[in-house]
Amino acid sequence: MTESVFVLDIGTTSLKAGLISAEGEVVFIFRKKYLNPYALDVSKFWLSAFEFAFQKAKKFSKKRDIQIKAICISGNGPTIVDSYGRTLLWNGNNIPHDLKEKSESELEKINWQLKEKNIHSLFIPRILLFKELYPKNYTNSPYIFSGPEYLIYKLTANAITILPEKRYLSAYWDQSLLKSLDLDIEKFPAYISTGDLAGYFKGIPVFAGGPDFIVALIGTNTLSPGKICDRSGSSEGINFCVSKEIHSPGIRTLPSVIPDLWNCSVLIPNSSKLKENDRLTKLKEGLQLLQKISKENDFDFPLQMKVTGGQTKNTMWMQKKASFLEMNLEVCDCQDSELLGDACIAFKGLGKYDSLSEAAENISKSQQIYNFQSKKNLCKD
Repeated sequence: MTESVFVLDIGTTSLKAGLISAEGEVVFIFRKKYLNPYALDVSKFWLSAFEFAFQKAKKFSKKRDIQIKAICISGNGPTIVDSYGRTLLWNGNNIPHDLKEKSESELEKINWQLKEKNIHSLFIPRILLFKELYPKNYTNSPYIFSGPEYLIYKLTANAITILPEKRYLSAYWDQSLLKSLDLDIEKFPAYISTGDLAGYFKGIPVFAGGPDFIVALIGTNTLSPGKICDRSGSSEGINFCVSKEIHSPGIRTLPSVIPDLWNCSVLIPNSSKLKENDRLTKLKEGLQLLQKISKENDFDFPLQMKVTGGQTKNTMWMQKKASFLEMNLEVCDCQDSELLGDACIAFKGLGKYDSLSEAAENISKSQQIYNFQSKKNLCKD
């Protein structure tokens, strides 16, 4: 009997799910679009999509003699959800038309006030906006969650908040910050870490994944100094793992999920809307920024970069991209690196691996390398 984990990532318009083995074999993959991705209670569609995908996975696993050993959940953020499903998406796309103008002015005011107080939380501005737009929902809800935590709550009845790593506390909140902003401390569940056991669903252990970008870095094994990956989709981000905190114009530095390491990233918002050559130029400029900080800090800069996301399905584009960037590009077996990251987390939680790094070394495998010096791509054995 093959052992696998059921992994899922809450996207903006669809739920991605899969069954992945401890050796990184993707034995089942599934995507379920939400009936209405911009509904005020779109989180309820997450739940129905999960139930549909889980039944599909169970039916598939029964036929193939596969045992589902655990579940792990990740998702986009900072999406805010109350206990009953009222949702404020991370991009604000489900705010009703009659509240759009108010939301824009309120968010601008909130961000200005927080900047004045030197508060840099990623979540607090969205929480304050939720409270302003939906005061009754905020007041009546026992808890306030982000996306993965809401789904975990509905599956396990346990209220938790996932903190990827202790250095992320400033990107979230502590009790003194909540109190200073007149936010109810009891509405914000206690922290658990990425990889901790969050509860059980039908007897199956559920492990805490967390924000999609954190889990994607695990899934691409960008977990040691010198590793680099490109998360490509409607927007794009190049992520470079380094051994110390870097502050440099045009680069966003956040803690790695691995203690004492950091992730330097260059973001290209809405890159899919750019013309091909403009997009490639932006990417090359981003790589040059990362190469510059590598030289300044005596880091080794890699010759090969992992790429994940929908772009990887287009072989002509990938070869053009490799040639333009003058860098070999490596494509994961599973294009949805969030699912691979969730699998790493779950198998580490089950005790199959001693660390996330060990799990990623065994689960994050590649199918192709695009050589920038060749017009052909190389398939890995």
